[in-house]
Amino acid sequence: MQTKYLALIICAILYFIALLISGLMALKYQQKHRPYRKVAEEYQRYWKVQKLKWMKTELLKPISTKFELPTGEKLYFVEENQSYIFDDKNRDLKELNKYGFGKYDQMENYYDEVEFMGFKSDYQLFGFKKRNFQAESKTMYVTNKRIIFDQDGIYQQIIFKDIVKAYIAIIYDNGNYFPGYIIHTQKCLYKIISSSPEITLIINQIKKMQQGDNNVSI
Repeated sequence: MQTKYLALIICAILYFIALLISGLMALKYQQKHRPYRKVAEEYQRYWKVQKLKWMKTELLKPISTKFELPTGEKLYFVEENQSYIFDDKNRDLKELNKYGFGKYDQMENYYDEVEFMGFKSDYQLFGFKKRNFQAESKTMYVTNKRIIFDQDGIYQQIIFKDIVKAYIAIIYDNGNYFPGYIIHTQKCLYKIISSSPEITLIINQIKKMQQGDNNVSI
């Protein structure tokens, strides 16, 4: 009988220890991801309201440019002083490439149902340390052929043929979360801190219209 009672006491103690550990982990998880959730919820509310307005306007309307473009190329969007993070060696890219043509590509109804691009690294409690990047201020030009990043006369471009999709996302940079978006190519993620999420609509719309042209030069 004493052995039976002792076993019951040990089981009860282990049970309460497990409950305590689970409670502490849940509390830590909630505290750790509170900043992310706060920014994400605010951004999603903003996006839902503004998207309805943008969808009623003609987003693909050519605008003037300060530099000469090749024949047939038109400028549709310019974003000044946006913060840009180039990431080609991150587990987020591997995760997105793994599912990019599966569950993530089910976003063909993107214009009818809003979905934010979230990664495991946004929610994981242990076993992953977020990488810190030095965000760089650049000007981004979006044409019907490519996306051009300009940093004080140093140019980088993405041909539309190489783009998989653009997604609304929360961008992590040096301990803080910011609203922005991701331009996904097979080789890298372009993470952009921005207050102009409508660019994702423009990029995805052009992507559907264009087959791409690798012979475009800056």
